[in-house]
Amino acid sequence: MKRRFKLKIKGESPRSLFLAFVLAKLKCDVYIDDFSKDTNFKKDYQIILFSNSTKNLLSKFDIWNEIEDISYSFTSLSIKDNLVSENLLLRSESFSKKDLNTIGWTSNYSKIKNLLINKLINTDNVHFISKNQLIDKSLNFDYEFNF
Repeated sequence: MKRRFKLKIKGESPRSLFLAFVLAKLKCDVYIDDFSKDTNFKKDYQIILFSNSTKNLLSKFDIWNEIEDISYSFTSLSIKDNLVSENLLLRSESFSKKDLNTIGWTSNYSKIKNLLINKLINTDNVHFISKNQLIDKSLNFDYEFNF
Protein backbone atom coordinates (compact mmCIF):
# COMPACT_ATOMS: atom_id res chain seq x y z
CA MET A 1 0.00 0.00 0.00
CA LYS A 2 1.30 3.40 -0.95
CA ARG A 3 1.89 5.81 1.95
CA ARG A 4 -0.34 8.88 1.91
CA PHE A 5 1.06 12.28 2.77
CA LYS A 6 -0.21 13.90 5.98
CA LEU A 7 -0.48 17.64 5.60
CA LYS A 8 -1.56 20.28 8.09
CA ILE A 9 -3.10 23.53 6.95
CA LYS A 10 -3.49 26.26 9.54
CA GLY A 11 -6.27 28.73 8.86
CA GLU A 12 -9.71 28.78 7.38
CA SER A 13 -9.54 31.33 4.58
CA PRO A 14 -10.82 30.43 1.10
CA ARG A 15 -7.18 30.15 0.00
CA SER A 16 -6.39 27.55 2.68
CA LEU A 17 -9.65 25.70 1.96
CA PHE A 18 -8.87 25.65 -1.78
CA LEU A 19 -5.50 24.12 -0.98
CA ALA A 20 -7.15 21.53 1.28
CA PHE A 21 -9.66 20.70 -1.47
CA VAL A 22 -6.94 20.15 -4.08
CA LEU A 23 -4.71 18.13 -1.74
CA ALA A 24 -7.66 15.95 -0.72
CA LYS A 25 -8.40 15.29 -4.41
CA LEU A 26 -4.75 14.21 -4.75
CA LYS A 27 -5.41 11.61 -2.01
CA CYS A 28 -3.44 13.31 0.77
CA ASP A 29 -4.61 13.23 4.39
CA VAL A 30 -5.41 16.85 5.19
CA TYR A 31 -5.75 18.30 8.68
CA ILE A 32 -7.23 21.79 8.83
CA ASP A 33 -6.03 23.33 12.09
CA ASP A 34 -7.35 26.42 13.85
CA PHE A 35 -10.77 25.90 12.31
CA SER A 36 -13.98 27.55 13.43
CA LYS A 37 -17.38 27.24 11.76
CA ASP A 38 -18.27 30.71 13.02
CA THR A 39 -18.11 33.29 10.27
CA ASN A 40 -16.56 36.59 11.23
CA PHE A 41 -19.14 39.16 10.10
CA LYS A 42 -16.40 41.46 8.78
CA LYS A 43 -15.53 38.74 6.28
CA ASP A 44 -19.12 38.86 4.95
CA TYR A 45 -18.31 42.18 3.31
CA GLN A 46 -15.10 41.03 1.70
CA ILE A 47 -14.88 39.79 -1.85
CA ILE A 48 -12.60 37.34 -3.57
CA LEU A 49 -11.46 37.65 -7.19
CA PHE A 50 -10.76 34.86 -9.65
CA SER A 51 -8.67 35.15 -12.78
CA ASN A 52 -9.02 33.00 -15.90
CA SER A 53 -6.00 30.99 -14.75
CA THR A 54 -7.72 30.23 -11.45
CA LYS A 55 -10.88 29.29 -13.33
CA ASN A 56 -8.91 26.82 -15.46
CA LEU A 57 -7.35 25.24 -12.39
CA LEU A 58 -10.66 24.96 -10.55
CA SER A 59 -12.25 23.47 -13.69
CA LYS A 60 -9.65 20.69 -13.64
CA PHE A 61 -10.78 19.82 -10.10
CA ASP A 62 -14.51 19.91 -11.03
CA ILE A 63 -15.51 22.78 -8.76
CA TRP A 64 -15.65 25.77 -11.10
CA ASN A 65 -19.31 25.31 -12.11
CA GLU A 66 -20.42 25.64 -8.49
CA ILE A 67 -18.21 28.66 -7.92
CA GLU A 68 -19.39 30.31 -11.12
CA ASP A 69 -23.00 30.00 -9.87
CA ILE A 70 -22.20 32.28 -6.90
CA SER A 71 -19.84 34.63 -8.77
CA TYR A 72 -20.16 37.66 -11.03
CA SER A 73 -17.99 38.18 -14.09
CA PHE A 74 -16.38 41.48 -15.00
CA THR A 75 -15.17 42.65 -18.39
CA SER A 76 -13.13 45.68 -17.38
CA LEU A 77 -10.89 46.60 -14.51
CA SER A 78 -9.46 49.96 -13.62
CA ILE A 79 -6.22 50.01 -11.64
CA LYS A 80 -4.69 53.17 -10.21
CA ASP A 81 -1.11 53.38 -9.03
CA ASN A 82 -0.96 55.97 -6.24
CA LEU A 83 2.82 56.16 -6.39
CA VAL A 84 3.03 57.43 -9.97
CA SER A 85 -0.64 58.51 -10.25
CA GLU A 86 -1.24 56.55 -13.42
CA ASN A 87 -4.37 54.64 -14.36
CA LEU A 88 -4.57 51.38 -16.24
CA LEU A 89 -7.82 50.18 -17.75
CA LEU A 90 -8.05 46.53 -18.75
CA ARG A 91 -10.85 45.33 -21.00
CA SER A 92 -11.61 41.82 -22.16
CA GLU A 93 -11.11 42.95 -25.80
CA SER A 94 -7.47 43.69 -24.96
CA PHE A 95 -6.65 40.01 -24.60
CA SER A 96 -5.54 37.89 -27.53
CA LYS A 97 -7.82 34.90 -27.00
CA LYS A 98 -10.95 35.32 -29.08
CA ASP A 99 -13.06 33.18 -26.74
CA LEU A 100 -12.14 35.28 -23.69
CA ASN A 101 -15.21 37.36 -22.87
CA THR A 102 -14.35 38.25 -19.29
CA ILE A 103 -11.29 39.29 -17.31
CA GLY A 104 -12.33 37.55 -14.13
CA TRP A 105 -15.00 36.86 -11.54
CA THR A 106 -15.79 38.16 -8.10
CA SER A 107 -17.67 36.49 -5.27
CA ASN A 108 -18.51 36.95 -1.62
CA TYR A 109 -15.79 35.65 0.72
CA SER A 110 -18.25 33.86 3.01
CA LYS A 111 -20.12 32.16 0.16
CA ILE A 112 -16.89 30.72 -1.23
CA LYS A 113 -15.78 29.65 2.24
CA ASN A 114 -19.11 27.93 2.96
CA LEU A 115 -19.11 26.16 -0.42
CA LEU A 116 -15.63 24.76 0.22
CA ILE A 117 -16.41 23.76 3.82
CA ASN A 118 -19.49 21.85 2.65
CA LYS A 119 -17.39 20.05 0.03
CA LEU A 120 -14.64 19.20 2.53
CA ILE A 121 -16.88 18.06 5.40
CA ASN A 122 -17.98 15.00 3.42
CA THR A 123 -14.44 14.04 2.41
CA ASP A 124 -12.93 11.06 4.28
CA ASN A 125 -9.33 12.23 4.14
CA VAL A 126 -10.02 15.75 5.47
CA HIS A 127 -10.01 16.35 9.23
CA PHE A 128 -11.11 19.60 10.87
CA ILE A 129 -9.41 20.55 14.13
CA SER A 130 -11.22 23.32 15.97
CA LYS A 131 -9.49 26.13 17.79
CA ASN A 132 -10.42 24.48 21.10
CA GLN A 133 -9.32 20.98 20.14
CA LEU A 134 -5.83 19.68 20.84
CA ILE A 135 -4.10 18.02 17.93
CA ASP A 136 -2.82 14.48 18.49
CA LYS A 137 0.88 14.88 19.37
CA SER A 138 1.68 11.52 17.76
CA LEU A 139 0.74 12.83 14.33
CA ASN A 140 3.76 13.59 12.22
CA PHE A 141 3.01 15.85 9.30
CA ASP A 142 4.96 15.71 6.07
CA TYR A 143 4.37 19.41 5.55
CA GLU A 144 2.56 22.30 7.24
CA PHE A 145 1.01 25.30 5.53
CA ASN A 146 0.34 28.48 7.53
CA PHE A 147 -2.07 31.09 6.20
